[in-house]
Amino acid sequence: MIEVSIVVDQKGRVIHAQVDQQGGSVNEICLAEAAKNAALRTRFNTDYKAATRQAGTITYHFIAQ
Repeated sequence: MIEVSIVVDQKGRVIHAQVDQQGGSVNEICLAEAAKNAALRTRFNTDYKAATRQAGTITYHFIAQ
């Protein structure tokens, strides 16, 4: 499980994404980078009545295959 902190603008675009990492193996670093990139590609509904920037998190669960 990797949690990504995000900031979203009124257009629903993720304008900032950050994974809190405490070191980790190469696999964990690769998954963290994949989660961050996925978060940056995420889009939400446009809402011009919402705050200019909204903060939240996205949690990704990776399943070994």
